[in-house]
Amino acid sequence: ALGSPRTALAAANDAEAGKLRQAAIEQDYLATDFAAAEAKLTQALGLCKDPGNCTPAVRARIHCDLGVVLFAQQKKEDADGQFAAAVKDDPSVTISPDLSTPELQKALAAVKASSAGAEAAPEKSAPESGEASTPEAAKSAASSSAETDCPPGFPGCKAASSGRTCSTNDDCNGGETCQGGTCTGEAISGSEEENVAPKSNWVSLTFEQEFILLPSANNVCAGGSGYTCFQSDGTYDKYSPLAGSPGDSVGGGFSLANQVIMAGYERAFGSNLTLGAKIGFAISSAPTRPNGTAFFPLHLEIRGTYWFLHNSLSRKGFRPYVLLVGGAAEAASSLTAYVYDGRVQAPNGQQETSQYNAWKHVGQGFIGGGIGTAFAFSPNFGITAELRLMEYLPTSGTGLGLQIGPMLGF
Repeated sequence: ALGSPRTALAAANDAEAGKLRQAAIEQDYLATDFAAAEAKLTQALGLCKDPGNCTPAVRARIHCDLGVVLFAQQKKEDADGQFAAAVKDDPSVTISPDLSTPELQKALAAVKASSAGAEAAPEKSAPESGEASTPEAAKSAASSSAETDCPPGFPGCKAASSGRTCSTNDDCNGGETCQGGTCTGEAISGSEEENVAPKSNWVSLTFEQEFILLPSANNVCAGGSGYTCFQSDGTYDKYSPLAGSPGDSVGGGFSLANQVIMAGYERAFGSNLTLGAKIGFAISSAPTRPNGTAFFPLHLEIRGTYWFLHNSLSRKGFRPYVLLVGGAAEAASSLTAYVYDGRVQAPNGQQETSQYNAWKHVGQGFIGGGIGTAFAFSPNFGITAELRLMEYLPTSGTGLGLQIGPMLGF
């Protein structure tokens, strides 16, 4: 019994350190919040500070993952240090498949080779033709390799200057400038902007044109149809439409309603979801008859928006989305009615036709949904265009809203 193999037991802090490591990688790193990932992994290593607190395999995994996070932040020397610590604890350690890139594989392989070479202490040989023969040359070659071997889309990866000929900055890659007919500077990897952490706070200023669906009706100015008639100059008086007047009717359909200016704030949760609110004021109104309820000009709404594309809140170009919205608002629109006025008798015996604007109000609350897109000129600035369908309550009605305006992240 004493000679039988003993089952390997987990160390005291393996589970807690593993939870921190999982949160750092599966939440923070994949959301490109590298600072938060680094903090959690450093905290996990603190739990493993004493050799007996964590098994070598767990400690090696945390060191290796911290090296990945530091590599993503362009801290190559610090990353190599973490890879070296990982190899020391577990020589067979590898990059997690979900995080692996050719550059990371190359960096870890170089550290392993260096560790093996240090143990073997081979005799120094003369460099072959084309190899760096001095420490400065070796450093330059390594730097050149690191800059040119950029995996597509790797966060923070920068390539060396292209050296292409140019006449203006537009002829160069992003990040380069045209100087003396040659592109110089550091060219940013084509999709780096899509992998930077999205801004958490977004503000907007939008203009909305509203439309409401007006029902067809007869005797609209005679009362009881939901319409209120005003003279063309906006004044209201009591008139007596001729009963059954064929002109006292409207055909219905979508009609232009109010124009609203709105300011908004939205908070990002990850890179594809925002929740927020808007407050606005109608710059157009509707007439009020004596002793009637005045038009409610404020627009108050809460909204939730889902952005479709990967890293949608940090990419340039189009960012399509869908939204749900609800709040308080009123809308009003009018149609023209031609009424035979029973009070006026023309000299030739014919009834005189009067023109009126038949107004209808809907709201003062609403719920709805819509679609839209932003066109981002940079990761934190763009122009949005949005179309939404709204159902007004308690005075029922259906409306459309078309919005456009800038949005800014910070």
